[in-house]
Amino acid sequence: MWTHNYDAVCFHALKSVEKYLKAVLQEQGVNIPKTHQLIDLLALCAKVDSEYLMLQPDLMGLEGYAIMFRYPGQSADRAEAKAAFKAAEMISTFVKAKLGLT
Repeated sequence: MWTHNYDAVCFHALKSVEKYLKAVLQEQGVNIPKTHQLIDLLALCAKVDSEYLMLQPDLMGLEGYAIMFRYPGQSADRAEAKAAFKAAEMISTFVKAKLGLT
């Protein structure tokens, strides 16, 4: 029988996006802060290129997944996992295009 770990999908979607945003900063020579807050990283990316601000709605959906489902009490469901995966996929496509990696 299959079991689903929707919590892990949400967590790894957030971490993936975090790494993409930090890659943008690295490529632009911007000091990368020790943070896991996507909105803070987005603000730094937007200073380099304001088009990154279009990612804000998707980032807001991912923000908080670093801790929300890692402790007992709350669990992600299929819809949340699907939305998180879709957001991470869209953001990675956008960042790869910006970095010329398509």
